[in-house]
Amino acid sequence: MFIFVGIKTGCRNSIKNTLKPHGAHRLQYPISAFSTSPTLTAKKPKKSKSKMSQPDSPTSSGTPPPPPPPPPPPPLSEIIINPLPQILHSVIASNMKYKERSHNTLHQTHTPELSLLPRITSPTSPPILDIIYLGDSMLERLKTTGVDTKLHNLPLSINLGVGGDKIENVLYRLNEGYIDLLKDRPTKLWLVHIGSNNLSSRRGLREGTELANYKVMLQCLLWLSRRSKVLVTGLFRRKDVSDEIVEGSNDGIRRMVEEMNERERRVGGEERLVWVEATGKVTFDDLEDQVHLNREGYRIWDEDVCPRVLELLGGSDGGTN
Repeated sequence: MFIFVGIKTGCRNSIKNTLKPHGAHRLQYPISAFSTSPTLTAKKPKKSKSKMSQPDSPTSSGTPPPPPPPPPPPPLSEIIINPLPQILHSVIASNMKYKERSHNTLHQTHTPELSLLPRITSPTSPPILDIIYLGDSMLERLKTTGVDTKLHNLPLSINLGVGGDKIENVLYRLNEGYIDLLKDRPTKLWLVHIGSNNLSSRRGLREGTELANYKVMLQCLLWLSRRSKVLVTGLFRRKDVSDEIVEGSNDGIRRMVEEMNERERRVGGEERLVWVEATGKVTFDDLEDQVHLNREGYRIWDEDVCPRVLELLGGSDGGTN
């Protein structure tokens, strides 16, 4: 089985070049390259052809010298610090996109907040966080319009939402900061809401581009916190985009989640992705403008999603066990 990921070639990972990407083409990757299995097959080191590396010749008695000792195992710091397969890291870097507000919020708000969190000292240490909110203004506005929701007030949570972000902007934030900051600060649960800003009045999320980037993002989250689950939330209706486009995009996200879970089942793994439809109880009367929820909209969404969050956390208050 293969997944197809759009790659921008000829781009360096700089702000200047991400603003002006070169032409794009599609690369074909085996889906096994993005497996969330924690075991990676290391390449065997090549034998040096240098004479200095050759074993000493047998002694005059005919007894060969003892073999060299085996190399020591990699230090624990490397196991924690390098959680991503290189191919996944490369795909993220090739498909991310710079946005000024994403960049500024990452470095001025999120980085200081994440840097204050303790780090784990072992891969078997319990998660540092209960939940990380990752996405667009739907999540960022939990801090303002949705400040009274249970979701906002869950303990051991951090909000990494950025208004106006598209899927590729979240990839940028992962590559430019979150991967490094969260490699040894795992969470129990991710709550993701992203994709609404990728919609337009003419088209929704496409298989070979937006949905491919969405899949890469989810794989990254699963790798960053190996025992975590990801709650993927559906997109709400918008006044400026037809219901057909929104529903078609949600169908695409849902199918992607099902396919990723199916693959884990085939290899004997655990289903770690959970899909939650956008509740139909939210109407246009519950929008503040064309797309953003008002206080009542957040109250309705909170009542629908928070019980699922608490269920996945395994408790009634979301605290760490």
